[in-house]
Order: sequence, then structure tokens, then C-alpha cells
Amino acid sequence: MDTLYKSVFDNNYLKDLIFSQVKTFRSVKYDQVSLGWMIENSQWTLLKEKLAKNDDIIVTSKDSAFLIFKIKEEALFHQLFEKLHGYYSKEDFDQTKIDKVYNVNCIEKAIEHDNLFAVRFLINNGFPYPKHPSKSLEVAVKNNNFELSRLLVQHSNMYSLKAITTAIQNNHLNIAQFLLNNGQFDTTIFYSPESPSGAPKVTSFDPLLIAIKFGNIKMFKMVLKHLKRKHQNKDLKPSNEQIKESYYNGKVLKYIFTNYHPQISEADLKQMLEYAIQQDQLISVEFLFKLIQNKDQDFVNKLTKLAFSKGSLPVFNILNGNSKFDYSIYSYSQVKALSSSNRFKKFLKLSNSESAINGGLKVTHGCVVQAAGALSKNMYKIILNNSNYVMSNDRLLVNDNDISVSLVQRALECQNFGVLRLLIELKAMPICDEMESMSWTKYSFPESAVDVLHHLFTQYPIAKTADAAFVRDLMMRSIANERPIILGCLIQLVMNSESISDYTPFLDVAFTLSNTDFLDFLVKKGSIIEISPPAIKNIRSTVQLDYLIKKKINFNTEYALYSFIANHNLDCVEYMLSGADQSWKTPSEGLINSLGKCGNIKTIKLFYSFASQCHSKPDYEGIYKLAVDNTCLEIIEFLNEKEPPSTKFSVFSYVSKTSASIFNKFIKLP
Repeated sequence: MDTLYKSVFDNNYLKDLIFSQVKTFRSVKYDQVSLGWMIENSQWTLLKEKLAKNDDIIVTSKDSAFLIFKIKEEALFHQLFEKLHGYYSKEDFDQTKIDKVYNVNCIEKAIEHDNLFAVRFLINNGFPYPKHPSKSLEVAVKNNNFELSRLLVQHSNMYSLKAITTAIQNNHLNIAQFLLNNGQFDTTIFYSPESPSGAPKVTSFDPLLIAIKFGNIKMFKMVLKHLKRKHQNKDLKPSNEQIKESYYNGKVLKYIFTNYHPQISEADLKQMLEYAIQQDQLISVEFLFKLIQNKDQDFVNKLTKLAFSKGSLPVFNILNGNSKFDYSIYSYSQVKALSSSNRFKKFLKLSNSESAINGGLKVTHGCVVQAAGALSKNMYKIILNNSNYVMSNDRLLVNDNDISVSLVQRALECQNFGVLRLLIELKAMPICDEMESMSWTKYSFPESAVDVLHHLFTQYPIAKTADAAFVRDLMMRSIANERPIILGCLIQLVMNSESISDYTPFLDVAFTLSNTDFLDFLVKKGSIIEISPPAIKNIRSTVQLDYLIKKKINFNTEYALYSFIANHNLDCVEYMLSGADQSWKTPSEGLINSLGKCGNIKTIKLFYSFASQCHSKPDYEGIYKLAVDNTCLEIIEFLNEKEPPSTKFSVFSYVSKTSASIFNKFIKLP
């Protein structure tokens, strides 16, 4: 292809000829592309070209028509809006009337796409404002569009608590200040149009509390300044109730305590610290822990246990670094850290956590099993070393509980081959009978785990007691998942095994792979004299078929033919019917009919060669009609030559209903 490409484009004459012709073609894609496709794929040049030529703009749905509000080029927007104006209604709609078709609000759609000039255009041209502008205002605030937020407030007397909350939470300082200045509220009461009837309802709203919990220091100072001006109180400062919520925001908490020196009781500080740990607020935890004077051991243990259960290592280290922590009060099963692998892995990754593990944390045998499904090899070593495990006759015991089989099963279920490698190093793998009882071969093995798979076969004689069929299943799965390394390992292990008694299940693997060496080994090693129908289905080529015939391996020839016909394996069909198999017998009527309906001229000729041997009359008319249905002119011509006039007459009415080419072919033949 590369050579052909270069030969064309290195030839100036051919190159100019091709491009001169291409310029005259009208692109099919050009005519078929829709408005939605052009906008979604930013095909602005194509869109402008179609508008300039006054071509039709294909609009596949009303929803796609509203995608024009994504256009940020004002001239293009106006031009397209004018062309498609019929899709945009100025009629208002009533959401309370179920039987009325709703019109999509254009301004609402423009706001969704953060299109300021489109909103101005729609308002100036008399398009109705959204029935519930509070939601639209929230969208504008979330997009941090100050001009759009101001425009919406100026054209509406309603405000949204959620919009102001969103501005404070996202630290949109200018928008938050504008909304607060334009909100009609008295002290901490704010009026919101959130009720279904549209009538304002009074809602408790504390902008300073929201700033303390979610804002930054600038936002907090701005809101406090705003409240001082509104209430004409220069000494206004956060209340204790508001400060108690500051645990959620460490930087604001430190600013408040540093600048306002609030009088918060020890009990309240401890409660704030507990809440800060639950929310994983590191700055708040560190600052509050220093403020608390009475740090008794029970209190520290309680908080440290909470931090451990949350999987927060930084918080855990802050608390642990200020006191001698009693590790023995824990077990992993209590905090269920191992069942939540992400939290526990995060906890163990940093070096300081190893001191906690090595400091005496209790590890139950159930936790050791659970950890086998999640942790890396090195992390699992830490767990195992602290479980006080012992090895006894290749068995791994934790607190006198034998968990060998459970460990391997858990690691296989979670595809944790690092832990399996560790167990292999420790010689802690279970014996073959137990491996077989847990059906280990149902699990998949990636290419990177070929060493684990090899160990399972070579170190433990699984094949002595297990059915060879499960090894065959592993092979077929490796073929399906395109894992040649695993497959090669399995084939080599089977060929080197001295304990497999039945090699028949591997035949379909050899046929599927077209691996003659493996097939030759199986036939010789297993003394195979007959193959089963499932294996026949995987015969792919005449080479394999010839192999079976020459080796005098028996198989059901009629079943094989049916299988080849069903799989359109016409080479094997022709090979068998040509007489290569000297044991071939007269085919049945059903097989002959199946052969005739293959729709192939070669099989039709074979069909006729065997039809004369059949005791009952084959379905000539059915085959004739099938050829007509599939417009197989070559087969029709062959049938016309072979079939008597009576047969042709019987299908004449059927042929007359088909295409002219078939009918002409039919009537011109004798």
C-alpha cells in the first residue's frame, strides 16, 4: 500500500489528475452531515460554507437545534438562528398543565451552554424568561460567569440560596458579593422562590456559616465585612456556634482562632477534633490537637482508633506522634481495614505505618486471608510477619488455623499473583487434592503469571488426580483471550506430563490451533483411534482431515459433513466427497439436501453426483428456489441443464415473481 501511495503521489501527472477530479465531486458526507454533528465536532468552516451557499441544514431532532447555543462566534450564531428560527418559540408554557406540549425555554438552554451574548439576544428579542430562574442562576454561578449572573439578577426579582451557597463554596468572590448585595434579607433570613407555587418561602440562611465551612479566608473576610455593613456593627464577629463548624475548614479555623481568640470549652474542642478526624481534615486535626490541654490516654486511643478505621495515615501519625500509643488495643478485623483494600493500602504505603504494624497490632487469621486478595507482595509480608504464622508440613497456620487453601483461593479470585509467588517461596501451597476440590482452573491467568501456572503443574501433580478436561478448558480460554505464552506453557506441560491418562480432550485444542506437532503427539501418546463429535467441529483444514484419514482415526463422517456444511467449510466438504475417505458411505437424503442448499456451485455438482445414489427423491425444487432467492445465476444455469422440464415448470411461477435478470436467464435456457 505504501509503495502504491508513493507511486501515485510521486507522479505529478497522476497527482494533478486525481485532485482535478476530486474537486468536481460533491461529497456525500457534505450532504449528510447534520447540524448536531457539525457543532459537536466543531466543524465551523463546513457550517459557514453551507450557510454561504444557502444549503439545507439537516436538523435531526429539536434537541439538536438547541445546540446552536454552544456557538460562541456571535455573527455565526445570529446567521444560523435566523435560518432556523422556526425551531425557537417565543410562546410561554405552563408546566402545571399535563396535557399541553411543553416548549423548550431558549434562554434556559443558552444559560446551560454559558452563552452570554445569546442570552442578551434572546431577552432583547422578547423570548420568555425561565419560569424558575433560580436554577438558571445556579448554573451561571457554577460556571463562574459574573456578567451572566448579573444579567439574570437584573431581569428577575427572585434569588437562589443555592446560587449564593455555590458561589461561596467555589470561592467565586465577586459573584458572591454581588448576590449578597442584591439579596433582600434581614439578619439571617433570606427569601427564596423554591416553592412549587412560585411564592417566596422564608428559609434560614447564614452566609457567614457557609463561608466558615466551605470558603477560603478571603471569602470569610468578605462575607463578614458585608454583614458588618448590613448590620452597622463594626464589632461583629463569628459566634461560638458558627466557630464550632469551622473544623470542616482548617485554614479558616486557624484564622478565626488566631485573630478572634474565641472562648471554646475543652469538651467542644474535643468534639470538633473528632468531627475533623471523621472528615479527614488534616490542618484542623493538627491545630485542634495542640489547643486541647487534657490529652488523657483513653481519649487519644479513641481518636487514633477512629483515624485508623478511616484509613487516614497523616491524621494517625499526628495523633500517634503526641503520645505512646497502645497498638495492642486493635485488631485489623475490628476496623475492617483489610476488607477495604484501597484504604488499607493507602495506610500501609508510607514507612511510618510499618512501625504501627511491627508495634503489636493484632492480626487474625481471617484478616490474613482477606489481605491475600488486595495487598502487594511486600505489603503482604508485613501482615504475614505480624500474624505469628507457623509452617507445619507445608501448611500455613495462624493461631492454629490452617488457611493454606483459603489463601490460594482468595489470591486467585482477586488475581493477586504477587501473593501467590510469596506463598510459593514459603512453600505454603496446598496439596493437590485440596487444589482440585476448590476448582482452581476456573480462574484466568495473564501472560505475566505464567510462572505461577507452571509451578501449579510441575511442583504439584494436579493432573494425576484431576480430569484433563479442566486443563483443556484453560487452553481454550487462553486461545480466546489471546494469551500465547500461557497456551505454550500449557502445551509444553501436557507434552511433558507422565500422569495424564486421557489425551482426547486436547484434540480440539490441536485442531483449533492447527498445530500438527501437538496433534501428532496426542495421537501417538494417547493411542487415539477415534475422535468425538466436539473435536470434529474444530477441524479447520483439509490438512487436518487428511491427517485423520491417513492415521486411520475413526470419526463420524456424516456428522463431520453436517458440521462442515454448517460452518461453510466447503474445502473439507469437497475433500470428503471427492473420495479421499475410502470408508465413505452413501449419504442420507437429509445430508444431500443440506449439501444442495449450501449455495455453492461446487457443492451443487457434488449434490447431483450423490443424488442418484439416494433411495428417495431429494428436494430438487427447494434447492432450485433457494438458488433463485439468492440470485445464484450460475447455479440456476446448471440446474436448468440438469433438471427435466417438469421440475422447471413446477418452479416457473416462483421464478416469475423474482427479478428480470433471473427470469430472462430462466426462459432463455432450454
